[in-house]
Amino acid sequence: MLSSNNKPKGFKDFEALNFGYTSGVGFFVCFGAGYWADQKWHTDFNFTLLGLFLGICLIAFELWKIIQNLNDPKQKKK
Repeated sequence: MLSSNNKPKGFKDFEALNFGYTSGVGFFVCFGAGYWADQKWHTDFNFTLLGLFLGICLIAFELWKIIQNLNDPKQKKK
């Protein structure tokens, strides 16, 4: 592990782990809810595709938050 003096600017502890858990669980919850809705209402695969799309959007949003955190101008010192 890097000491506190050698950490790159914008480095947050467990940021990658948090991204992995949030993305994985969120994706499977969205996908699972869509699959469940298709089974309940006997639709072809409309809700499954909607859940898949929402899960991908959730992953993109989590990645965007990490990028915004790394590019935070408040942390840059001149």
